[in-house]
Amino acid sequence: MTRLNELLNDEKSIFVFDVDGVLAKMEFGEGNNHYFKTDPNVDSDIEFSRAILRGHNFYTDDLLNKTLQSFMAKRDNKKIYVLSRCFTKEEQDQKDDFLLRNYNVIKGNILYTETYKDKLEALNLIKKLNPDVDDEHIIMVDDNVDHVLNYIMDNSGYTTMHVSSFM
Repeated sequence: MTRLNELLNDEKSIFVFDVDGVLAKMEFGEGNNHYFKTDPNVDSDIEFSRAILRGHNFYTDDLLNKTLQSFMAKRDNKKIYVLSRCFTKEEQDQKDDFLLRNYNVIKGNILYTETYKDKLEALNLIKKLNPDVDDEHIIMVDDNVDHVLNYIMDNSGYTTMHVSSFM
């Protein structure tokens, strides 16, 4: 058994889950693409935010990750956090609604950042809220290797886990 598997099953572990591509399947695009993109001249994150501001809800129940839903239902929800990058209050409201409806998460344990690097600062906050938990037992589950998981791995002692560990 790998150390990641041991930590996955350890009751002391605190899990911090990303939303887009982890708790919500990354199927936001129209047609055959994973992400919302209609104008090749506009950044896709800007287009995504504009669509939300126009009332489009990307966080529908058909996009929930049933494997993680089942995993989280069996865990102590005081040891489950959600940490997502978010661009607008409207997006945050949609994510909150999606998460509270579908996952065993406490609203106060849902955190948002503006940048990928800010996720490390959010993990440091979670550590301050849980001072008796060693860094290794704080586990960031994300799908973004380059900007999130590698950055956290290189700059902290927290555990990094790719969502594929649940597959």
